[in-house]
Amino acid sequence: MTAVLSQLPIVQSIANSSFTVACNEAVIAFWSYMLDQYHPWLVTILFPFLSLILSYVIPCGLMHLLEMADLPFIQKYKIQKNKKNDSKMLMKAVVHLLKSYFLVMWPLYLVAFMFFTHPSIQFLKVSVEELPGIWTMIAQLVFFSVSEDFSHYWIHRLLHTPWLYRNVHHVHHEFTYPSALAASYAHPIEVLMQGMATFSGPMLFRPHVLVLYIWVNVRQLSAIETHSGYDFPLSPNNILYFFGGADLHDYHHRTYNGAFSSNFIWWDVLFGTAKPYFEAKKKQERKLKEKAAVGKKIE
Repeated sequence: MTAVLSQLPIVQSIANSSFTVACNEAVIAFWSYMLDQYHPWLVTILFPFLSLILSYVIPCGLMHLLEMADLPFIQKYKIQKNKKNDSKMLMKAVVHLLKSYFLVMWPLYLVAFMFFTHPSIQFLKVSVEELPGIWTMIAQLVFFSVSEDFSHYWIHRLLHTPWLYRNVHHVHHEFTYPSALAASYAHPIEVLMQGMATFSGPMLFRPHVLVLYIWVNVRQLSAIETHSGYDFPLSPNNILYFFGGADLHDYHHRTYNGAFSSNFIWWDVLFGTAKPYFEAKKKQERKLKEKAAVGKKIE
């Protein structure tokens, strides 16, 4: 299939465009520099983990500052108005996340990247040297997003069964008012289960390690956005209709009723768990119209 698609004139035109060539050259130059300057262990394991830490700390820190600043032009986009997690809960989350990242995710990351790069494990081995083209990398990232979302949907539904919710998933739901910090705030067993969803696509495609590097950070940033508690005009769900985004996941944290997808709302629609969310949205819209109508009458 890939060979057939690559022969299509439009595909060849895109692949040979000056933009594509420039992107490919830039990525190759960056990766060659990394391999020349640093030990492979640093490039394939330590640096990716450090980038994962930074891509969590920086966005979460910025979102926390925005929430604490309480600026009216920002707060109007907050989904649950006038509701905040207290400092005790936030400090508890910080301690929990430090334990989670260094006692659960770091070993998981270490094992995963060792498996993906070890020469004797050919069925999982990913490439370290030769880079794919930029469009191949983008296509793989899109597939990983869909694969993760499908896997996440069913794992998340499983976590809402009585025993698993009571013993595992309830930790994540301690955040009734979602916050960016809540993205990875979960029981260690849940971290492992959702890690399987994150790596489901890479296990099938065995991508270049740089693609894997990019993917885990993209997935984490996506989780931070869906847990942010804010629905901005440029939030993905307000641009792409098939995105659930923060609005969908905030509803899940408020009601525990459906809305199991991590990003794409189509799984909830397809498997019948989006109906309560859409009904709540219609009810909310009716209330806003009624409020606007009352305001006009007063004027």
